[in-house]
Amino acid sequence: QQWHLHDETHPRFDPALRQAAGGDPLLQVYREIDASLGRLIAAAPERASLLVHLSHGMAAHHDGTHLLDEVLRRLDRAGRGGAASPLRQALKPAFPHLQQWAERWRVPAAVRTRLAQALRGDGPRDRARRRFFAAPNNSVYAGIRLNIIGREAQGKVRRDEAEALMDRIEADLLELVNLDTCGPVVRAVHRSHLHHSRSHDDHMPDLFIEWERTAPIERVYSAKAGTVHTPYTHWRTGDHRPDGLLIAVGPGFEAAREYPPIEVEDLGPSIAAHLGVPIADVDGAVVPWLASRGSAPALWTAEAPREAGPAHRASCG
Repeated sequence: QQWHLHDETHPRFDPALRQAAGGDPLLQVYREIDASLGRLIAAAPERASLLVHLSHGMAAHHDGTHLLDEVLRRLDRAGRGGAASPLRQALKPAFPHLQQWAERWRVPAAVRTRLAQALRGDGPRDRARRRFFAAPNNSVYAGIRLNIIGREAQGKVRRDEAEALMDRIEADLLELVNLDTCGPVVRAVHRSHLHHSRSHDDHMPDLFIEWERTAPIERVYSAKAGTVHTPYTHWRTGDHRPDGLLIAVGPGFEAAREYPPIEVEDLGPSIAAHLGVPIADVDGAVVPWLASRGSAPALWTAEAPREAGPAHRASCG
């Protein structure tokens, strides 16, 4: 939440705000974690094995979820030859100002939400008329759900049409261009049934969108969708990255050596083997170098986040 006060290249970086917060908040947190880790190490037996698991990396958070439904609405309309409401098109340039005025006049959030949905055309009634729409997921991967006949109350898509429609949506999304970088907006589109067990009555998205996260996504374009400009205003300015780090010190571990990467699910069985307590029926496998016991009977572990370098923003003329 405070990455923008740490990363000086972040669009929201404000040196005055960082100074008012008492300095870089991430560095303050890391120093406290480091001091706590030092106290744990000082309390451990001399020949204990010490593992510090930095579970994942971190960098600036960029996604296009905030503009996805507008893009989908245009793609759906283009696919059916429809046109947007003239009134909505006329009011669209004023939407950001209307939001600011509503906040200034302290209009209740519930009322603001209903008005915004009506103006944008993304309320429940609008989604019921469309073939696909944005579905809630998380802050990293966006979700899309098809309006399947027999599954949704007012379905529009036959089941035998679903696969071809998902192919079309994927192709259209991969054509989106980030106008601020001239690069792609979407890295990949994933079918959820290839990663999760589905049931007829679940509420999961049918597609997951993997964003190109190296730069802000606020102005996108494609021939079908046109230009969609929606500033990112969410509070999450930093986010996780997949790769972490495991630091191992003690008997059986060679100093200053970089061991091969391991999968996170291998930690459990490997640590158990290190302690001489084999476990079965678990995900992952024993990693020999981590399972090595040396002469250490004790194992102490601690977790801490890893700081990654700031993300770089691309640009084009």
